[in-house]
Amino acid sequence: MSGIVTHNFSIEQAKKFKDSITNEADYIYLFIGRIEPWANELSVPAQSDYVGNVDYDVWRDMFGLKRILPSGITLAARRNNWANNTLYTEYDHTNTTLFGDDYFVLSSSNNVYKCLFNDGGANSTIEPAGTGTSVISSADGYKWKFMYSLSSNDRDSFLSTNYMPVKTLTADDSSLQWGIQQAAVNGSIDIIDVTSGGTGYVATSNTLGFNTVSNSTTLILRSNASGVDNIYNGSVLRITDGKGAGQQREIVDYVGTTRQLIVNTSFTTVPNTSSKYLVSPKVTVYGDGISATAYSNVVAGAVSYVNIVTPGSNYSTANVIISANNGSGASAIAYIPQAGGHGSNPIQELNGKNLMFNVTLQRSEANSLPVVNDYRRFGLLINPVGANGSPWVSTIASQTTKLNLTSVSSSGSFVLDSTALGETTGATAKIVRFANTNASNTSGILHVVSLSSNTSFTSGETVTSSGANGIISSITQPDLKPYSGEVIYIENRQAIARANDQDENFKLVFTL
Repeated sequence: MSGIVTHNFSIEQAKKFKDSITNEADYIYLFIGRIEPWANELSVPAQSDYVGNVDYDVWRDMFGLKRILPSGITLAARRNNWANNTLYTEYDHTNTTLFGDDYFVLSSSNNVYKCLFNDGGANSTIEPAGTGTSVISSADGYKWKFMYSLSSNDRDSFLSTNYMPVKTLTADDSSLQWGIQQAAVNGSIDIIDVTSGGTGYVATSNTLGFNTVSNSTTLILRSNASGVDNIYNGSVLRITDGKGAGQQREIVDYVGTTRQLIVNTSFTTVPNTSSKYLVSPKVTVYGDGISATAYSNVVAGAVSYVNIVTPGSNYSTANVIISANNGSGASAIAYIPQAGGHGSNPIQELNGKNLMFNVTLQRSEANSLPVVNDYRRFGLLINPVGANGSPWVSTIASQTTKLNLTSVSSSGSFVLDSTALGETTGATAKIVRFANTNASNTSGILHVVSLSSNTSFTSGETVTSSGANGIISSITQPDLKPYSGEVIYIENRQAIARANDQDENFKLVFTL
């Protein structure tokens, strides 16, 4: 099979996985294990992905699990903090490397902005600000689109060094993001970027206004305008300020000696002599959408900038033509947003194909998880089954085998990580903890993992370890049926010590 798997495939898979956890169709757990030291504690072995290890070995030394709740999973995008004097990539729907580029930023105010225009490849020197629905222009020439703000809960739960949470809302939650999504316009053209300025173009403007306004189609420019007949024909007259501001019309005739021009259609609001104006090459947008309009600026005979007047809507393709009765070679490209418009779907727009999980082990979890031992491995397990064969849905699972001991000797102690031996069966296991259950320390519960595979402890036999011993009165099996569910992630680490006054927070990110 030939072809390409698009970024949308990864995003859809990530969304479906998240939804399965959010809707509780699947249950996912963080597990911890491996109390035994590595051969070299300073050199952690790489985790291997083979059946014997993933399906069996990991289970044998697993001693505790905690469920990751629906609130502990999100989609995530790469985190790019805005930094002064940095070049950011402008959004370009034709850019084949866009999703690997820094085209969006997280501001110091925890707002996310997408870069729509970088002023011809200049560095950004002014941090984007503002939360409005319109395109935000900065004094450094950049144009930004505000996408959403990170709430305090988002930051605490999911913001990491390299990733930030991202979501697309499906209902009104009274946030700024909902307003941005609702205001987005499908196929709007918010940026037209000049790719070649050309040569020989002319333009004129005046901040004093017109010399004369004869009627709604005939106007006389100030004396700084050209004296060459028809030089402005085909260009556009735009009212930049004052009465009639924002209107523009194509020039169909120009008399150089009098500086009189005639436009193709009447101004709806007729300018007056105080109305400021600009004459510049005409910009026309052709495509399958409607109503996109723009005008140009000229510097030293080259078209330097194209300004959007109305972004229009429903464009999926567009071609920009710059024309005038003088000059040649100018070209530009219209950038078309992803379907729905800028800000409509942050997950798609910021390539939120990463899954982030957040879960905290809180001390002993009400005496359910040992805090007296360390661990060297953690990972994720999905849809385990309880010892009774039913799906496990509880928050915590203890995976130690608990040997209830009586007649515990006082001449020794059960040492963590040492081997417990059943004198009758010859069964062995590694000691996770020993908890006394009476004041005289003659009975208690021995928590063990990594039981020998060929035999099991039995009630009535004596267990010895490091000079300590006791008699098994009963055995409590682990909460989960061994080897059930699917181990989907494993990570080996140097020893992580647990303590009664310590929480351990995990933020795990997976890129699909």
